[in-house]
Amino acid sequence: MRGLVRVAVVVMAGAAACAVNPPPVVVTAPKYPDFPALVVPASLNPSPAIAQRHDDAWRRLQSGDLGGARRDYMAILQIQASFY
Repeated sequence: MRGLVRVAVVVMAGAAACAVNPPPVVVTAPKYPDFPALVVPASLNPSPAIAQRHDDAWRRLQSGDLGGARRDYMAILQIQASFY
């Protein structure tokens, strides 16, 4: 019985860890208008998921969500360390 409880707890913890990303941020007035837009060079061959995550991170930065932007940029590096 204890084994089943442990398995249930692990499964529930795993499911909770799989949070869905919030919808993309809409930037109406950039927080940092003087920052040039970051363009991903084609030579990096980013996957569509990486390119989307990069775009999301940039929009979070421009909306003032520095923590969210940092998480997105760190996730990119964890997925593809050679990205930058």
